[in-house]
Amino acid sequence: YILIDIHKTGLGSFDFARQLLIDQKVAAAPGATFGPFSEGFIRISLASDDHILEEGLNRICSFINQY
Repeated sequence: YILIDIHKTGLGSFDFARQLLIDQKVAAAPGATFGPFSEGFIRISLASDDHILEEGLNRICSFINQY
C-alpha cells in the first residue's frame, strides 16, 4: 500500500475517494479511515499488474490536476 497526498485538492479524504470513484472509476481508501494523522491522504494497493497500476495512477493524477 501507499499513501498519496491529496492536500492540494482541498478535499477531505472521504470526499476525494468518493469523487475519484465516481469520476475516474478508481477505488481508494480514505486516509481518515486509518486515523486523524492520515487525513489529507488516500491509500491505494499496489497488488496488481503494472499496466493496471499505471492506468489507475494516471487517472488519479488527472483527477488531482482538476484542482
